[in-house]
Amino acid sequence: MPQKNFHQTIIIGAGISGIKSSIELTKNGVDNIIIEARDRLGGRLHTIKTKTGIPMDLGASWFHDCLVNPLLKKTFDKGNVNFYYDDGKWDIVTKKHGVVSDNLKLRPVADEVNAYLKEICTKKYTPATDVSVREACYDYLKQKKFTLTKEQLEYAPQLVRYFELWIGSSWDLLSARCISEDAHYGRNAMVTNGYITFYNDELEELFKLKGHSETSQLIENGNILLNKCVYKITFDDKAKRIHIYTRDRVSKTIEEFECEYLICSIPLSVLKLQDYAQEGAIQWQPPLPIDIRAKLDRISFSSLGKVFLEFSDCFWPNKTDRFLCLAEPDDNLTDAIENGTKITFSKNRDSSWYKIDPRSSPDPFKYSVLFMNLSRAAKVPVLLALIAEPLTQYIESSSNEKVWQFFEPLVANISGKKTIPAPISIHHTVWSSDPFSRGSYTGLTIGDDPDACVDSLIEARDIFDGTGRVRFVGEGVTKEASGCVHGAWMSAKKEAGKIVSKINRSKL
Repeated sequence: MPQKNFHQTIIIGAGISGIKSSIELTKNGVDNIIIEARDRLGGRLHTIKTKTGIPMDLGASWFHDCLVNPLLKKTFDKGNVNFYYDDGKWDIVTKKHGVVSDNLKLRPVADEVNAYLKEICTKKYTPATDVSVREACYDYLKQKKFTLTKEQLEYAPQLVRYFELWIGSSWDLLSARCISEDAHYGRNAMVTNGYITFYNDELEELFKLKGHSETSQLIENGNILLNKCVYKITFDDKAKRIHIYTRDRVSKTIEEFECEYLICSIPLSVLKLQDYAQEGAIQWQPPLPIDIRAKLDRISFSSLGKVFLEFSDCFWPNKTDRFLCLAEPDDNLTDAIENGTKITFSKNRDSSWYKIDPRSSPDPFKYSVLFMNLSRAAKVPVLLALIAEPLTQYIESSSNEKVWQFFEPLVANISGKKTIPAPISIHHTVWSSDPFSRGSYTGLTIGDDPDACVDSLIEARDIFDGTGRVRFVGEGVTKEASGCVHGAWMSAKKEAGKIVSKINRSKL
């Protein structure tokens, strides 16, 4: 028989939004526990260390929106988080040119395409009529080809694909309507000693509030439960209790928990699962309202990938923060523009139609890759490559030998050397195959309606008895700083505050 455990509030997920939710509740005297499916803390904040002691963030790496990011000042005051503003010199690199001369004037054209996306596409399209960034580039090029040189016509669209490396999806899928609305405020600061440092600071705040002296006591005392996969959530309308059922991933033991309030911090990619046989899927009884389920269908999840290439020494230009390797020109696009022919663009939101055969050896010069120079940022001989789907799924499922086979020509190209050493270690993400993330973070795919989805989750109407006892938090449940750590943190602070207010009102 399942064991029963009652807590006033239960939080699902021990990522940053789950921890912040617990902090806010504990501050205000609200009994709570966190249930986490993984065997570790952190969620999509995940720092590892190489054999040489270099911290590598497989999850978040940056404090974004430094103008308005509340975490920046908090970490500065704490004094133990190191960061570097990696917004210095960045080179555009192609197979044909090597480092591209500014005289080709690709950046101004790409800026004009961005303006086209913002001023035209945002207003012109609805979720029902939306087009991809690739199709929007085609429309722009048709209109402005008389103003462009041949090389601008070929390579400026490839520079626009920089969006792929911000969101994590191919330009074949990225929404032209939404992409320019993904606004950010201020600079971006890369954490150089591991984002886990900030996460541990939050854990320290939590364990002190709980009366403990170290993080391990949060687990030892049952404040955080690991390896507990939630598979069903039900509601007893008579008793006004939420029942949460978990399966221990090691012992397979079934447990039942009860609570009055629930904070759900799982990624939206997992929340929207309807096949309950899939690991991580949660069955709600009664089901989530039709409106919420419909809105979840109008939001996507991306797969930004990260690959760390560690070398014995730095052999690439060390006065550059970033190297953006452009894909070779899209011949179908340029031929259609030059010949005045039409292209049919797919509206399929499912990325499976353009996946890479894992048995193949894809051409590295057909994809956008952004290299972060960690030799400059963190004084370590490491290149961090950011990639987007479908390349992410290919790399994340490949051996290190195949990974290096793909990246070697690109690294040689940015270094300007014909012969380069092999890396001494390779580490990469596996978020796309992780059942508890199923990608990196919330995306912006053709036809997405993120604002409507966020509104429905924040309002959380008609769930169970309709009194607001279920709250959703995380990077995908905020209009401010969506996809960012501070967005998740702020959403947790706000939604946990609603539960505190509701409990306080009930005491009057």
